[in-house]
Amino acid sequence: MTDPDLYKARLFAAKGFREAAVARAEAALARHPNDPETRGTLAHLLLAATEGADDAAAVAAARRAVRVMPDAVDVAATLARRVEAAITDAGERREAFADVLADAPDNWYLRLKHGGAQVAAGAVADGAVARLAALGLDAPGVTAWTARPVTPRLLFDAPEAAVQPWYPGPVETAGGVPPVAWEAPSDHPETHRPCLARLREATLLGGEHWLRHGDRLYVDLHFDVPGQHSPLYVDNGAPVLEPRPVTRHDDGPVIALGGTRNYFHWMRDFLPRLAAVLDDAALAGLPLLINDDRASFQEATLRALGVPADRLRPMAYPSAHVGTEMLVPLLPPWTRWQRLAALAPGLAPDGVPADTPRRLFLVREEATHRRLLGADRLRDALAERGFTAVDPGRRGVADQVRLFARAEVVVAPHGAAMANLAFAPAGCRVVEIASEAWPRTYFRDQARALGLDHHTVWAPARPDPAQPPLFRDLVPDDATLAGVLAAVDDADGTRYSTGTPIL
Repeated sequence: MTDPDLYKARLFAAKGFREAAVARAEAALARHPNDPETRGTLAHLLLAATEGADDAAAVAAARRAVRVMPDAVDVAATLARRVEAAITDAGERREAFADVLADAPDNWYLRLKHGGAQVAAGAVADGAVARLAALGLDAPGVTAWTARPVTPRLLFDAPEAAVQPWYPGPVETAGGVPPVAWEAPSDHPETHRPCLARLREATLLGGEHWLRHGDRLYVDLHFDVPGQHSPLYVDNGAPVLEPRPVTRHDDGPVIALGGTRNYFHWMRDFLPRLAAVLDDAALAGLPLLINDDRASFQEATLRALGVPADRLRPMAYPSAHVGTEMLVPLLPPWTRWQRLAALAPGLAPDGVPADTPRRLFLVREEATHRRLLGADRLRDALAERGFTAVDPGRRGVADQVRLFARAEVVVAPHGAAMANLAFAPAGCRVVEIASEAWPRTYFRDQARALGLDHHTVWAPARPDPAQPPLFRDLVPDDATLAGVLAAVDDADGTRYSTGTPIL
């Protein structure tokens, strides 16, 4: 149930009473500090308050938003724009970015902005490469590093790139899944549209898949490649560090696809981009720059989509690739889940066995982090309600697609396997067990885009200073158990609506 103050905050915002809306959202956050919806609402109300405000007020509001969501890149980008508009002196701007970085020390976008301000102020210390070497990170094949002063930008706004609107073919969907809507929703910035960018003599940094062109570093805010460390190419505010030697691609256009061994990000961020590229006849046969350490699920999806091995050009992490003409496909978030759902028949062409379970409890038996500890009571209670415990990580991609294609109810801890919800029928009930230490809305937003019935139940995280919040194990308590069972129990005794199956 939505917090009453959060509900009132939205009403006030709709009527234009921004201060009252912010106050109500802050009251809601005080009661629910880990609720991602409340945090997101407050942050974006604060960002809205920057519109039309003077420089000092705009910077103050944006800083408050960053404190609410310190790792959100879009929030940081708004703050950075307001700081740059308000402060023209290079030295003062450097100090300002150092100050705001204290609010969000792990936000890589603010770290890049701080590094750019240091460069502009002539205050970059020597020895960035030496500091990188001191991290002890293995970089096979790299003989040298070059420090490049850069300013981070968005490819949507690249003045030297040919950025064209891109509508790569129709997408047929089934099972009640909404069709892909290429046009931006009214609540999205117009610049966040499907587009194909072309850059000449650009450098693509493997692993993070960032593009440097001259003194600008272009990033796509719509996907993120998670790593165990901070991005290897950024040394805590220093210029971007590029490995040498570089690999050149001078035989014509190449497509900067990217890739990752993380199942969720491959399925959500990269596979839909690849599908869109394959649907564009003008791009047929062009080489694809992709990660070299591909997981078995990546190989399986590439085979299922009919991508020949000789079209792939591998990129190590770290590595630098220069293209005479680099093509960058960009898909905004609202199009990705539907496009992934539309791939189901190709990923699992043999249909779904009749004995496939309909009520799923996802387990992570081989996980090394974010494990669900002491979950025997929950497993037993769900088994009494007809649930089957399954570990998607032990199944191939086709089996995972089939498993979700007829699901009525899915109970799962927050994890990569929930990307498969793209293949569930519309109306499927989803109960996500989420960490109080790492509140995120990935799967809630996914469920809304696909017409699923999503519920979040919070679980305490085991305190572990050695682990970042993202990786801490979950310890479900009595409230967690009660919340899950309340979400799956059907008081009227009726079946859940599942819509028409995709497969």
